[in-house]
Amino acid sequence: MDWGVSGPVAHLAHATGFCAAVYTPFAEKLSSRIKVPTLVLYGADSDTFRGPAVKRFKSLLPSATVKGFEDTGHFVPMERTDECAREILSFLEAHNII
Repeated sequence: MDWGVSGPVAHLAHATGFCAAVYTPFAEKLSSRIKVPTLVLYGADSDTFRGPAVKRFKSLLPSATVKGFEDTGHFVPMERTDECAREILSFLEAHNII
């Protein structure tokens, strides 16, 4: 998928820990089309989805449920399997999906 980020912008995003995909016109177009309950789980120690990107994501999709896991990197389901599963099940139940 083309996120519309390349060259110096992609390098800056990576170097500063911003999730480049959140800072593109694509993200704004996509976020306005999301009309379903959305759960975002992220690791607080992720090297790609850091504080500024989390804030930006929340501003793009304020209805989303966003949950950070302390002492966790980018691969939340692998690093925090049980907690991740509980969050997902709780979210699905809260929205009458299961």
